[in-house]
This record gives sequence, C-alpha cells and structure tokens, in this order.
Amino acid sequence: MGTSISVAPILAADRPGGPRPAGWRRSDLWWERVQVRAKTFQLEGNVRAAARCWTFGHLLGVLFFPTNDPRSACGLANAAAAARLHGRVRAAELRLRRARVLWSGVPDWLETMRLAPRARSSLYHLRMTVRHGDAFDRALKARLMEQVREAEERLIEGRLEPPGDTSRWVVERPPVYDDTRRLAAACFLLAFAGPRRGARRSMKPTVARPCPCCRGSPGPAVAEPGPRAEGGRGGGRTGVHPRTRRFSGS
Repeated sequence: MGTSISVAPILAADRPGGPRPAGWRRSDLWWERVQVRAKTFQLEGNVRAAARCWTFGHLLGVLFFPTNDPRSACGLANAAAAARLHGRVRAAELRLRRARVLWSGVPDWLETMRLAPRARSSLYHLRMTVRHGDAFDRALKARLMEQVREAEERLIEGRLEPPGDTSRWVVERPPVYDDTRRLAAACFLLAFAGPRRGARRSMKPTVARPCPCCRGSPGPAVAEPGPRAEGGRGGGRTGVHPRTRRFSGS
C-alpha cells in the first residue's frame, strides 16, 4: 500500500503576512517547503515519502525555474537521491551528472543576481552602504561564492546527508526574499553531504634541520620532541644525531 502525501500544508503560501507580498511567487515557497518536508520524512524513517517530495520538488523546478537557477540543479540532484533510495542506481547517476553540469553555470548566475537592500544595525552602516554599495555587494557575492563551491563539492562527493539535517538552513537562511535566499535554499537543502572530515587533509612529513655537529654528514636528522629547557621555557623541536642518537638543539 502506497504512502499518501497531503500537499495542502506544503502549498499553503497565501497566509496573511507571508512572503508573497515581498514579490515571491507560490512556486518559490512551495519548492522550499517540499525540500524541507522531504528531510522531515527522511528523519521519520519514511523514505518513500521523502523520495516523493524530492521528485515533486524537481518537477516544480522544471515547470517554474529557468535552467540556470541553482534550485534547478539542486532539485535534480535531490531527484537523484530519490532514485537512489528506490534502488535505481543508473537513473540516480545520470541525474547527478546532469545536476553537476547545471551547477557549473551557477557562478555566472551569481554575477548577475539581484540583491535586495539589507537592513542595517545603525545609521553609520546605512551611510556606508549608500557610499560604498558596490563594495558591500562584492563582499556579499564573495561569501556566496564560497557556498557555491562547497555545494559543488557535495555534488561531486555524492554521499547522502544524515536524515533530517536542515539545521543549517534554519539558522543561516537569509531573511530577505531575493536571489540570495534562492541560492541559500539550493546550497543548504541539497540531499548530499560533502567529504568526510579529514578526508582532504594530507599528512605532510616534518622535515627537521640537520644536527649542527654533523652538517655535511650523510643522512638527515630525525625530528623528535626535545626536552624542555630549565625554567619551563624553550624546548621545541630538536635534531637527533642519526648515529649517536643524542639530542642537539635546533
């Protein structure tokens, strides 16, 4: 027996005081709510309902968003996650490849995105915004570009996130309904996680300076922790003579 999903609470976007008066269409908010709902279903263990929400979100993107919209790439990637949950490995891989191609155009979209005026905490910041608005916009776009690159790494990694992980979206979503929120939704509501911690760290060998008493002799000195100097100061790294194995200060 299939799992039914009621779209009434998801599509209820016409409440008084909602984001529609700010210029957003119903489809913009529907897409956000469907993606968050998919995460909730996944957290509850309802994998089938989560996959249906991701598929429905992809259809919303196809119908209402241009292909260069970052939410189109995110929706397609999440549809790949839905296919993976259903065991359709081939379809999931094809969708994920297509999502990576679409995401490669997001930096160009970022350069032409529209930024709504931001509320400032003081009159001083407001004056600075008026005088140096272009500099503020460039700094904001630089921070957004970091989010774009991070999301690209998550698409390349292709590893599903822990179920129900929407904490970053709840905390960092922009309060302004403009292109920055569209980009944040596409970056933070991806169903895929980035590389594991420490996966990209490379262990570089420590190169120690040779022992002063045997400079010119074959064989480098080995770096080892040295004893502390008197009074608790000094210490640090020391060279170890390769033959006598005696410590010598570096």
